[in-house]
Amino acid sequence: MERLYSPSTFVVFDWDDNVLKMPTRLILFPRGIARAHPDENVFYVSSPELANFKSEVGIPGTPLEKFEVITDVADPIHGSFRFTMPGLDGRNYMLEDIKSAVTRDGTPLDRVPDAVKAPFFELFMTRESNEATRRASRILTGRGQTPVEFHEAVSFLAQVPEIRTTGFEAPLQERVTLVGGRGHAWHMKAVDLVSRLSEAAKLGYKLFAFSDDDPMNIRRAAEVLAETPRPIDVWLIWTREHGDSRLIDLSEINIENGITIETILDRALNVKNNQHDAEIENSKHETERAALMCRAVFF
Repeated sequence: MERLYSPSTFVVFDWDDNVLKMPTRLILFPRGIARAHPDENVFYVSSPELANFKSEVGIPGTPLEKFEVITDVADPIHGSFRFTMPGLDGRNYMLEDIKSAVTRDGTPLDRVPDAVKAPFFELFMTRESNEATRRASRILTGRGQTPVEFHEAVSFLAQVPEIRTTGFEAPLQERVTLVGGRGHAWHMKAVDLVSRLSEAAKLGYKLFAFSDDDPMNIRRAAEVLAETPRPIDVWLIWTREHGDSRLIDLSEINIENGITIETILDRALNVKNNQHDAEIENSKHETERAALMCRAVFF
């Protein structure tokens, strides 16, 4: 994927678990309780936990049956995703999360811990440390913070000595799109990517790429962009914590030869197609599920 480092490539990054593993708390609510203030009566989960096991929330016969998700569409202020939304009383929740990830006792660490770096952290930092690639980079995230809050939070990374010496600059507000609270993130991201592709083509870039750790976002983006005029190459990359990232090259679509977008998506997103990947995925899934369900049982 060397082309992703090229100044002739226009790259759109998801943020959480794609660039940085954020310690942001998401909330599962016991059914029927008041949700005005999170306290000991709510069940906190991480972003990967909710992404992997959301299908079990509220389902009878599972430890998560007693919980529900309150989406940011239903309640952006007091719902399950409140800590990804604009802060109350002047707080910047995203800044607080980044500080907790890269500081100890209020002092920035010498380097960003490896445990915090998501699969495309290095690519993002490299592109944002060079003017030629910086202007061809964008952020497209399901977070709902304000652009000012997002910029303030990401700017804090420059206080880490490892990053401060690289020339890194946080993306300006006009290069960041936050879709939280505006509708279903998988749909809003796909809609925005159509505009970003048009922008990249008009500016003369040769390749348009989007990376995201959520396969649902990748699938929807692929379906929409497959039906969109593509004057330049388009890559969609499913970034994975365990196993190699999966590349979807829309130029491979060839209806006459029976290669449809569904053919390509099945090959890229179905880990069962690769025995080694399937074993890693199943082992990881079962370990994480056991830990989460144990917490839920004793909640």
